[in-house]
Amino acid sequence: MRTLTLTRKKSFVGCTCAVMIYLYCPQEEATEYLGNIPCKKVGELKNGQSASYEIGEDATVVFVAFSSSTPRSFYVRYSVPAGTENVALMTKPKFNQLEGNP
Repeated sequence: MRTLTLTRKKSFVGCTCAVMIYLYCPQEEATEYLGNIPCKKVGELKNGQSASYEIGEDATVVFVAFSSSTPRSFYVRYSVPAGTENVALMTKPKFNQLEGNP
């Protein structure tokens, strides 16, 4: 097992909303499908917070969704390669004038 550490960089954009963290999982455990990939919610990050999750040594996919009501609309996908080393990722919401806040 290895550790995945996610950090949400402090930002004024979306500062009052938590982002949802989803990890790839087998179909029978899935609570959501993002980009047609089965995944389950493992946590939330508020502005400026960090959180760590245990992941296997196989390749996996991490999703950071910026809306709890419509996670399929606003998310970022990270592909984590197979390996034994720990992984650290940083995310930050950005304002999009065409779509509004994430």
